Amino acid sequence: MESMLSTDFQVKPKKFRLFFVVLLVLLLGVIWGGTYYAVRLVRENLESSMRSSIETNTVVLEEHVSRALDAVGARMDAVVALTPRYIEQPAPQAASALKQLIYDDRVIRSISLVDSKLRVVASSTMRNMGVSLPDDFLPESKTRPGSAVIDFGRVFPYRDLYEVGQAPIAGAENAFWMVSSPVRVDGAVYHWVAALNVGLFLNLWDRTSNDASTAITIYDYSGQVIATNRELAGVDQTALGAEILVQVKQRLRGYFDYGSRDPIMVSYRGSSDHSVILAVVGDPAVLMRQHSASLGQYYWAAGVLSLLLVLITGILYRWYIRYEISVSELSNQAKAMGAHLIISESDPGGRIVGVNDAFLAVSGYSREELIGKNHRIFNSGMYAKSFYTELWESLSAGKIWKGTFRNINKARRYYWVQVTIVPFTDAWGKISRYVALYTDITDAIVQSEKFLRERRLREELTRINRELVNDSNTDTLTGIANRRAFASFSDQIIKNTHHSAYPVSALMIDLDFFKTVNDSFGHEAGDIVLWELARRWSTAVRTSDMLARVGGEEFCVLLHNSNSAQAVIVAEKIRAITSGQPVYYEDPATKRTVEIPITVSIGVATADSLREVVMDELLRVADAALYEAKHAGRYRVVARKLD
Repeated sequence: MESMLSTDFQVKPKKFRLFFVVLLVLLLGVIWGGTYYAVRLVRENLESSMRSSIETNTVVLEEHVSRALDAVGARMDAVVALTPRYIEQPAPQAASALKQLIYDDRVIRSISLVDSKLRVVASSTMRNMGVSLPDDFLPESKTRPGSAVIDFGRVFPYRDLYEVGQAPIAGAENAFWMVSSPVRVDGAVYHWVAALNVGLFLNLWDRTSNDASTAITIYDYSGQVIATNRELAGVDQTALGAEILVQVKQRLRGYFDYGSRDPIMVSYRGSSDHSVILAVVGDPAVLMRQHSASLGQYYWAAGVLSLLLVLITGILYRWYIRYEISVSELSNQAKAMGAHLIISESDPGGRIVGVNDAFLAVSGYSREELIGKNHRIFNSGMYAKSFYTELWESLSAGKIWKGTFRNINKARRYYWVQVTIVPFTDAWGKISRYVALYTDITDAIVQSEKFLRERRLREELTRINRELVNDSNTDTLTGIANRRAFASFSDQIIKNTHHSAYPVSALMIDLDFFKTVNDSFGHEAGDIVLWELARRWSTAVRTSDMLARVGGEEFCVLLHNSNSAQAVIVAEKIRAITSGQPVYYEDPATKRTVEIPITVSIGVATADSLREVVMDELLRVADAALYEAKHAGRYRVVARKLD
């Protein structure tokens, strides 16, 4: 854990941010590099599997073609040897015999004998009898001495000989592959012609390999296509046949890649016995398109992993940015606190392990004199031992302690500090050190003591002045406001009313027959009556209004913000509490309590606002109303409103 006084706990933004970028790039490189390697490995395995498959198919299918053509050759040899008999037999008998010969042969559709004029004179199919074939139908063949030559010729778009010369039939399965063999009989040249079923080979090939990425083809030794089960896009069969012929001349059987860009795989097997070449061709590009979905899963998985990696890295980077900000903020706060506060750090035993320059300035010690020492060297003796015991109990419990110390510095002078001691804990919650933050309040204490002395003096002067003011504004007999206070209050009412149009009412109160009370019971009794009535009337007015004694037995009530009706209510209340109970007076001579009944007359005057009327006018109208109440029989309230 870094010290509060350390200036070294700084993060290096460029270094760590570059680390995140490099780490992210490296991990993304691992993901996509691994994906590329996996896809490449899968592609290589697929290509290896295709190569093995086409080589196997070449062997199997070449054996099938060879056996089929061997059987065809045997049939041709048989009919060549019996040519004279088939010439002499009637057509039905010859057809029956020839049909019986190829009965169990699914390769040969028909076998026919063609004379020198290219007319069918014998055939296993009666529909072929008498058919005249075109001049270019047969290949140019020469007989060898004592043997016949079997020639595997062209493929015709017909099912049999009787359709030759008609409109071609669509579909390779409807074509026949012609095999011919010349024979001499009595100096005349005949040809045996067999129509081979191309569809048989195609059906077998489709069952053997129905994959669109491979094609099976039979070429003759001129490079022409005899039969193929499918055309591969972008593959020129003629050019491929020419290349196969080149390869066959070098080696009868083999494998090679054809094409410079996106090469295809070619497995071939030639035959010197039948003058045909079987080739199985595989296109890796088509194969990869077939497996694009499965290969795409690798890239999809890599994309998901990349997104997760970016997300996790982003979360870690965001956490780091927050950490960077917090560390920078902590560093700035530490600098600010070190510049403003007095700071010391102690180990769990209370020994000083670090102080800042401000601490050295206030204490007068050097850093070397303080490190390893206990804070007791600053003890001024002002506090009891129990004070420090409670302090350490609180800190040992992990609580923050706040308080004020009077310390003594190296020059033996007192100074005051306000301190907050914070227990710093490690990751396990164990206290590792104590950090004390001090504020020097010595000047504040000195100024406070000076201020307290001055405030006590001001309070004493204020008390004396208040007593003098109260004496000058209070009626000494009744304890309520006198005429001077009434005048001051009136001035305040006038100021407020001039700012806002508030109604103001004045009540002039006079005791009925008060002279009789003085004459009958004495002036002391009269003073008691005045004091008692002032006390009662004080309960009838608001604290915002003023009751004042303005004459001997004459009183005035000034009602702020009160209209005429409200003023009359207050006046009736005063009249009621006056007459509702007599004033009791104990005669000092006789020691007898005397009941003194009292009534009052009240004049009320109200002005909507004093903006247009002066206070003297209001009081004059109230006094006139009082005069009217007295002449009307006393003990009543008369109200008047100023125009």
